[in-house]
Order: sequence, then structure tokens, then C-alpha cells
Amino acid sequence: MLVPRLLVGFGSLVFLSQVAVQLAFDGVGQLDSVQNLSAYAVSAVLAGTVIAVGLFLTRSATSPARYPRVALWCLGTASILLAINVPLIVVRPGLDTVEIVGWVHIVSATGAAGGAVIGFIEARAIEQAQAAERARVRAAATEAERERLDYLNSLLRHEVLNNAQIIMGRTELVRDEHEADIEDHLRTIQRQSEAMTRVIDDVRTLIKASRDDSSLDEIDLSSLLEAEISDLQAKYPSVEITDEVPEDVSVLGDEMMRRIFGNLLSNAVEHNDSPTPCVEITVDQTPEVVAVHVADNGPGISAAERATLFERSQNENHQVGLFLVSVLVDRYDGTIELAETGPDGSVFTVEFPTVDGDPAPENQSEDETARTTARSRL
Repeated sequence: MLVPRLLVGFGSLVFLSQVAVQLAFDGVGQLDSVQNLSAYAVSAVLAGTVIAVGLFLTRSATSPARYPRVALWCLGTASILLAINVPLIVVRPGLDTVEIVGWVHIVSATGAAGGAVIGFIEARAIEQAQAAERARVRAAATEAERERLDYLNSLLRHEVLNNAQIIMGRTELVRDEHEADIEDHLRTIQRQSEAMTRVIDDVRTLIKASRDDSSLDEIDLSSLLEAEISDLQAKYPSVEITDEVPEDVSVLGDEMMRRIFGNLLSNAVEHNDSPTPCVEITVDQTPEVVAVHVADNGPGISAAERATLFERSQNENHQVGLFLVSVLVDRYDGTIELAETGPDGSVFTVEFPTVDGDPAPENQSEDETARTTARSRL
């Protein structure tokens, strides 16, 4: 609140100094002369402008953080006008002391008043622009939340309901046709039950990622990746898995981060038509980012799929997983991209900001080297 008070005080000083100047040079007897009254009127308008800006600042929605800008405009404009007029005063012959003082006073007051008005207008414009940006961000967040909820509703309606209907149908067949091949029905029931469970789990994760705004903690990414690799090997014993995961690599995250790599590793196997599916995981770290590369020797991803690879889809099951991955990566201020794809396989790269103060390991390869190594080993 210091700046508004200074403006009010400065404006008052402008008017009082005008009266003091007239008293000093003309005496009490000339205070009510036409010339002096005109000078008082001009001074009162300029001083009143500065005072009004000081009062408006405290009553408007202008943030105190903008007050120094108003003061800077006030003093800066007055200084600029003085700098322009002082040489004119110096070179103009025949000016007496009264005229010089009056000139300096009116220039200073005019600059201060004009600068205060400009500063106030600029401060209000900045506030309005920031308010508009905040409203835009809120609207975007609301729209994103609405789209996610629509998508979750679609998943539940199409995926879960369809799977539940298949399970109920097969169960009725097992009950009514017990003499038929029960094993085939049971396998279908198990497969559809697992698919429905995955969809429900994905929905729960998406809802939590959308609504959970708890702070992130430093987690051991190395241990997380090793655990996901072990789970993948247990689930698919025939898959060849290699990894280069340094110890003690940390990022900011939470328990949901494991879903990123669980989905990426599962996709690398489930959509792999090679006789011997191979998956390689490499990690490299720079002072700015930690990059995780997941490479496979699958059939690659078509150009048509790449355009919407990380968008929500109701048609391709694997895109449900990748949409979830993109949501979670964004939660951790990271990025994900399809770094390479072709008939020899694909490489996905996920990057997270490095934890502050966590130095990069020595002799660490760059992203491109890591991806090339991953591709050559497959």
C-alpha cells in the first residue's frame, strides 16, 4: 500500500508547491490574480489526477504487485519530459527565475499525471489479460475433464458391458450345454473377465489421475522398471527381454507411474507377431531429463495409426492403453513419443524432468545413441 500513499502525497505536494511558488514570487496580495488562479487550476487538475490514481489503485482489483509499475511510469514520464525541456530552458534567452520555476513545475506535474494514468491503464490491462488467461486455463481444464469423463463413460458402456454380456452368455452355455466342450467356454470367460478387469483398472487410474492433485514424491525409477520387467517376464516366459537400467535413477512421481511402463511393455509383446518377441528397455539421463526407451521387434505402426496413436479410441484396445499412458506422462510433466517405427519394430521414448540436484551419471549416452543401440540389439 506504500505506492498509492506516495502518489496521493506526491499529488498533494504538486498543488502545494504551486501555491508556495506563487507566494514566494508574487506575495500574498497577488494570490487571487487571474494569472495565479489559472496556474492553480492547472496545477489542481494535474495534482488531482495523480491523487485520483493513488486512490483508485487501492479501490480497484489491481494487484499490489503492479503498483511499482505505476510509480515507475509516473516518475519515468516526469523525468523524460524534464530531460527534454531542460535543454530548451537553457538555450532560451531572457527567462527569469519565475518563468524557469513555473516551466519546470508544469512540465514535472504534467509528466507525473500522464505517467500515473498510463501506468494505471497498463496495470489494469495486465490484470485483465491475466484474468482472461486464468479463465481460459480453467475452461480448458474443465473441457479436458469433461472429455475424459465422456471417454470413461464410453469405455464402461462399450468395453465392460460388452464383455459382461459375453461372460453371461458363455456362462449360460456352460449351464445349458454341459455336455459340450466346457473348456472352450471357460477359456472365453476367463479371457473376457481379464479384459473387463483391465478396462475397469484403466478407468480407475484415469479418474484418479484426473482428480488426484496430491504432490509428487521422488521415486526410484530403476526399481520400478526392474519390477515391471520381472512381471513381464513372468507373464510371457518366451519373450526375450534385455535391459540397461542404471541404479539409483530417480524422478518425481507416485504409484501410478508403474502403469506407464506396464502398458508400454505389454503392448510391445501383445502386438508383436515375431516368432520370438524381443523387448529392450534402456535408460539414459542428462542434467535436464531422464529418458526411458522401450524397443520391440514387432511389425511397426502404420502411418494411419501414428496420427492418433495417443488419442482416446473406442475401436483399438491397445490405444486405450496408450491414451492412459499419455495422461499419466502429462501428470508427471513428461513427454512420450514414438521415436522410431518400421518393419523391424518400434521404439517408444518417455522423458521426465530430472530431480533437482540429481546429477547425471557419467559416460551416459545420448537419446539417439540409446535408441540406435536398442534397435540394433533386437
